Amino acid sequence: MNVRRALGLLVAISLITASSTIAVMALLAVVAARRPAVAPAFTSPPFDGPGFAQFTMLRHAEASPAADSNGAVHPLFNARSCAECHRQGGVGGAGSNANNVRLINKSLLPDNLGWKSHFGAGPEVAVLHHRSSSAEYDKWRLDLIWKLAPNDSELTERVQLRLKKVTHSELFQAGPLRTSASNRVFEQRNTPPLFGLGLIESIPQREIDAVARSQPGPIRGRSPRLQGGGHGRFGWKSNTATLAAFNENACAVELGLSTPRFKPAFFQPAIFRPTPLKKWPDEMSASPSPATGVSQAVDMTDDDLAALTRFVAGLPAPRQVFDPAMQVEVAKGSALFHNIGCAVCHQPNLGTVRGLYSDLLLHSLGASGGVYYGGPTPSPSGRQPDFDFARGDEFRTHPLWGVADSAPYLHDGSAGSLEEAVLAHHGQASASNVVFQKLSSSNQRRLLIFLQSLRAPAEEGRALPLAPDSNHKFSELPTPPPLYPSVLHSLRANVN
Repeated sequence: MNVRRALGLLVAISLITASSTIAVMALLAVVAARRPAVAPAFTSPPFDGPGFAQFTMLRHAEASPAADSNGAVHPLFNARSCAECHRQGGVGGAGSNANNVRLINKSLLPDNLGWKSHFGAGPEVAVLHHRSSSAEYDKWRLDLIWKLAPNDSELTERVQLRLKKVTHSELFQAGPLRTSASNRVFEQRNTPPLFGLGLIESIPQREIDAVARSQPGPIRGRSPRLQGGGHGRFGWKSNTATLAAFNENACAVELGLSTPRFKPAFFQPAIFRPTPLKKWPDEMSASPSPATGVSQAVDMTDDDLAALTRFVAGLPAPRQVFDPAMQVEVAKGSALFHNIGCAVCHQPNLGTVRGLYSDLLLHSLGASGGVYYGGPTPSPSGRQPDFDFARGDEFRTHPLWGVADSAPYLHDGSAGSLEEAVLAHHGQASASNVVFQKLSSSNQRRLLIFLQSLRAPAEEGRALPLAPDSNHKFSELPTPPPLYPSVLHSLRANVN
């Protein structure tokens, strides 16, 4: 009986061509590579608790002319709730370009119109908020955009016709400014996903530093030291050290909410301009009252912020998901991802967190962008600063877990597809970009299939479907260790 089985096995093997056998053996070697470390257990957040309520709560009244009476001031905001932007792939996901934050480069604003003072001191870029409860703010905002960038995509033909006929204040005479810097005045920031941020915060700094030391000099990343202490870890520019600070910044800047430590920007229709951050309405001041020594009420208390942070920290990490029939293609794509050097920066595992695909370090990518949640502050004369914020061309390596459900891509949402995102990598990522372009079309497709297997988590029906059919299942496919350029030299010439 054993002899018959052996003969049958030999017959089956003989049907496999030599080249196929080699390919299968190579694939088995990839799949048999060392398994990633096990991540610490995080419980998913309750979707009926106080943190979820803070995340989904609608803030602010809709804009109305009545709200502009009596010289009222109005907070500026980009959205009325966290969930309004963070929703792709489920609650806490990424956002579309419609939710992009618009930034304005203050250094490129013309001096003669006094706009710089309107945005106050602070970082090199300021937020040009989308909304306010003031009905006049939209007019002021569109006027400013038209003046600086008359061909901006936000200015529809209808809006342009209206702006050509109407002057809303003495600052905005008819006709846009024609400056060579107009197309660089504005920047965009795409809404990043929040999945797995609790796990990211759990990674010891020493693990991140160890990855930086292991990277070859020309493409070595760095972990920025922040002025308030600690190392940057959150945000496109790694300019926030903790998840709590990241959330509180977002509440103040994006939602226009007052917190114990932050004051939102305001718009005052009576003077047609945002009030500087240093001038905050007395009736909403968070400073201790001289009479009682007790702070006035704020929109978000410390308890509210703590509940919100617990909810965000508990959002599950994305998983690798693919149709079992595609396992071979996914494995080959994973091997290519490593072999052309992508995994040097997009580390599959970091510390005890698996499937992250990031080193959480700053790298130069050739693009440019400023920091708007805090920023460089000049040190006293004669002293070296003990902090080193991200430079204009530096961005944190974006974690790729869940990347298939987080389009558009890059910090400004300028890449509509994964292939466009790969081709937009320059600076320290140029070598991998070049090798990707030299791959055959079938191997490029395999690498993209692998990236498309990195999906957002499904959580109790609150996420979008993981796949168009029911055959897609969770996978535990291990990933091979990264291959650094020192061992890539002999591989790149043979990749086809």
